Amino acid sequence: MPHENSVTSWIDGIKTGDGSDIQRLWDRYFARSVRLAGARLPAHRRRSFDE
Repeated sequence: MPHENSVTSWIDGIKTGDGSDIQRLWDRYFARSVRLAGARLPAHRRRSFDE
């Protein structure tokens, strides 16, 4: 794959069913998504929702 770190190429791989591209996308964005969700929750609700 010429652009191994290209998100666009990972998305193309996902469309064809490439499990390794799914994992790459997950690894890159999951932790960021959790942090973003935690930052957007009101402080008094974070513990009850426990991101």
